[in-house]
Amino acid sequence: MAFVAVYDANVLYPSVLRDVLIRVAAAGLVQAKRTETILDETFRNLRANRPDLDAGRLERTRDAMKGAVRD
Repeated sequence: MAFVAVYDANVLYPSVLRDVLIRVAAAGLVQAKRTETILDETFRNLRANRPDLDAGRLERTRDAMKGAVRD
């Protein structure tokens, strides 16, 4: 049985770390958890700090994360 890990906004914000952690969960090494509140915080901060990022792309990333890491 895999360990349960809560993926908080501080680890989902950096794209490289987010990618690695989602891959770790997809490989079954951990049972990843997140909440809508965590995703709200992550993407609110990305939009505030990185206005150069395309809003549509951020929404697609968020949707992909919802599918990859269930709450």
